[in-house]
Amino acid sequence: MIKCKFCNSNNLKKILSLGYTPLANSYVVKYQHFKFEKSYPLKLYFCKKCKLIQAPHSISPNKIFVNYDYLSGVSSTWVKHCEKFYTKIIKKFKFNSKKDTIVEIASNDGTLLKSFYKRKFECIGIEPSKFAAKIARKNKINTVDKFLEPNLAKKFIKKNKKISLIVANNVIAHVLDINNFIKSLSILCDKDTILTIEFPHVVNLFKKLQYDTIYHEHHYYYSLESIQNVLKKFDLQIFDLDKLNIHGGSIRIYAKKNKDILKKSKNLIQEINKEKMLNLYSNKNLKKFSYSVKNTKKNTIEYLSKLKKRNYKISAYGAAAKGNTFLNYCKIDYQTIDFAYDNNSLKQGKYLPGSRIKILNPNLIKKNKPDFIIILPWNIKEEIISTYKYVKKWGCKFIILLPKIKLF
Repeated sequence: MIKCKFCNSNNLKKILSLGYTPLANSYVVKYQHFKFEKSYPLKLYFCKKCKLIQAPHSISPNKIFVNYDYLSGVSSTWVKHCEKFYTKIIKKFKFNSKKDTIVEIASNDGTLLKSFYKRKFECIGIEPSKFAAKIARKNKINTVDKFLEPNLAKKFIKKNKKISLIVANNVIAHVLDINNFIKSLSILCDKDTILTIEFPHVVNLFKKLQYDTIYHEHHYYYSLESIQNVLKKFDLQIFDLDKLNIHGGSIRIYAKKNKDILKKSKNLIQEINKEKMLNLYSNKNLKKFSYSVKNTKKNTIEYLSKLKKRNYKISAYGAAAKGNTFLNYCKIDYQTIDFAYDNNSLKQGKYLPGSRIKILNPNLIKKNKPDFIIILPWNIKEEIISTYKYVKKWGCKFIILLPKIKLF
């Protein structure tokens, strides 16, 4: 029996099944290694008790995150987002480099912390990916290459002075043991610590059909209601939020450790009420979502089949995890897409999991001259279209496949 990973309830409702897929970031180094590739069921459930949407499985986090090829600094969209975050947070809370310590959880290659480090703040990152942590240290960002858990949090507090700001951007979805993780955050906080957490808002998963963001690394998909339930258990309270465009529509919450009730901002109250009005989890809305997902698969297969019949050369840009979910769900592989291009040197020369599409350096786009380029990381489509606009010279078009087929 499947139980909720947060509240342990067995009152779960299945929303969606995306079949069996490999781990979305398990890029294959050599083609002959595909004979060892494993696939796992990918299903989405809704807990009726705590309202947390989740993709339950028992794959070890070590298998997913220790050898992790994702680097945040590769995307100029993300780098700009980090600079904006720095400017906003300094203005909002008046942090001072002479007295305030900044800690980031899942700091990756240190891209966000760089904004603080170059302004002389004391910065510490906690990052389990060995590759990313190594790059961060090269950039002089003090990084602990371990998973955050309660014992580490306790040792951390003993060694380090008071933490003024804890940043946890796009990590809360990735943590299997959510109770241990939030408990660890609570240990790191004192009553004055500001905790900021960014996550894709589950409203967009349903309204914009962002089902390609469902993969085994993303254990949870948060609404404001569910994130409040999770934090409250460990005396963490949300007092404000920002709505963000990043990752197709995200929310940044601001929280503090306090057993007493904190005053909520007008912004926060407004968004909580908006979310309630949507009635996201009604049977009608859940059925509509499931039907729409199946429809996008049908439309995509038909559209790409027509292009292949006309002998068009089709490539993809972005060896992104979300792209792997989408390709594997739609059963699109190397027979339809010739190559995938990606700016991340750690991925180049490898193959996309499941679909067996080879990943190349984008410098080879000019040589191969595709007729169509499918943008898999649709959340940075403006950056990609702008960077590779030269493909228009030979009539190449960009394609976005979700939520509906669109050409650029």
